[in-house]
Amino acid sequence: MAIAARTPVETVHVISDPAFHVLVVLDMADGGLSEADRQLIAAGRVLANVGGGAVCALPLGGDGDFGPTGGDRVMSALLEDERAYDPEGRTAAVLAAITALSPRHVVFAETPDGGDIA
Repeated sequence: MAIAARTPVETVHVISDPAFHVLVVLDMADGGLSEADRQLIAAGRVLANVGGGAVCALPLGGDGDFGPTGGDRVMSALLEDERAYDPEGRTAAVLAAITALSPRHVVFAETPDGGDIA
């Protein structure tokens, strides 16, 4: 008996009226979504699913397609140089996002960049 391989299905989450927000701060060290960034979005999705929340990604160094990874929204961080080491600028971007969203949770990567701004 042959077993057919299944094609992975990408799920795009749309939460039009969220009960709360989960802010996921992405390093995007190489300019795109890393495995660690994808894991952060997944962790944010777990937190959001508990009570009708929305995952809001804040990329600090690139761009990506966040919908298929579990993100609902994307905020822009206005950084002078996304690739430069600038913990003060990145912290200001995170604080602006926190002020705008009042998220229930903020998720950072356990990386040197994530640790500097957490």
